[in-house]
Amino acid sequence: MRLLELRAVAETSEVGSKRPAERFDRSPIDNVASTGSYPEQVQQLPDLGHMRTANLFTMGIVLFAFIYEAITYNAIFLGRILPAAGRTVLAFPLGLLFNATWFMALWSYFQAHLSDPGRVPEQWRDFVRTVGEALPVTPAKAEWQPGQATFCKKCMSPRPERAHHCLVCGLCVLRMDHHCPWINNCVGFGNHKFFLLLGIYTSAACCLAFLSALPDLVVCVIAILDRQNGAVCHEEVLGFGHVIAFFVFGALASTVGGLIVHMLTVHIPLACRNSTSIEDCYENMTNPFDQGSAWGNVSQIFGAYGPDWFFPVRPARPLCDGIAFASGDEERLSLTASREREPTTEVLSFEDTETKQIWRTRYQVKSHGVAAVRGGEPGLPTLRDFLACGVGGQRHNPLNVCEYKPS
Repeated sequence: MRLLELRAVAETSEVGSKRPAERFDRSPIDNVASTGSYPEQVQQLPDLGHMRTANLFTMGIVLFAFIYEAITYNAIFLGRILPAAGRTVLAFPLGLLFNATWFMALWSYFQAHLSDPGRVPEQWRDFVRTVGEALPVTPAKAEWQPGQATFCKKCMSPRPERAHHCLVCGLCVLRMDHHCPWINNCVGFGNHKFFLLLGIYTSAACCLAFLSALPDLVVCVIAILDRQNGAVCHEEVLGFGHVIAFFVFGALASTVGGLIVHMLTVHIPLACRNSTSIEDCYENMTNPFDQGSAWGNVSQIFGAYGPDWFFPVRPARPLCDGIAFASGDEERLSLTASREREPTTEVLSFEDTETKQIWRTRYQVKSHGVAAVRGGEPGLPTLRDFLACGVGGQRHNPLNVCEYKPS
């Protein structure tokens, strides 16, 4: 009920009402501490049902392309054209390479689609409840904000650095890159590796299929265009329907392969800089998460180098937990050096004392509920400052965000 009152105060402020903000004897953060539950979402989100339906449609297109390419390449090219052309010896190695690459691409696709993209873990929410007002919270801005917990106005809760809210998925995603309709999922900390492997293996399968079949595709195109003059394409084994199907296969492989190669020219450089599609637009400072080399930056996504780099499985030795990211040489030593551990199926243990201490250090958590103050300057606003607007020197701005007025 108080949150509804809070929203009414914000809306009144937006239209320029001079009615003073009400003061609450109990703020939402008090409810968080006492009940262990977060306030309900107070902003009305748009109805995105049509977008989700469109995403399912695009998924159907992708799966159809996967199946069509595999059947056509194996049944028509490897099974009919190569034997008819006297190149049966190539059928086995080409079939092995293509099907292995195709399988890895399909595996990566389902991993990217089905995996949690990186929803904010319950351990972070427990951490926020534990430290309470000692956690400085800043407004989310379209700029680099290293080491700062930001407040999500849609989830009505603080989130870790580099996390962003996805309107389609309806949740905040750790190190979010973008929402991809082709996999019907966000691309974030939890599945960024799978997304990159999907692009690499899919483009490899398309290029292998197209280039290996290119000479016969040319013959088929000529047969289609010059059919009236008696041009044929392996007439003894292929009917005209097979020729059309083979032509569609070549057109689809070249188009999809070209588009994905172009996509990789964008996303691989971003990974090599330890940046995301969202962060690539930031200009307030140089990338604070750059590890100094492409290898180090890619390792933040794929984990410490090992055989698991080439398979769509979770990193065996992750170098980050998605909550605290290494920025700078000194922090890199403290945040990642100790995480060169034995292979494990878990991303990281959120329960160990070391991880919680890293979070406290990273987010400048002070003891006894005192906000961070450095160099005599006012500290960053805390969670209460966002959830308890109208209390203790707070006021609403036109964007319905609590502005912090340090005392």
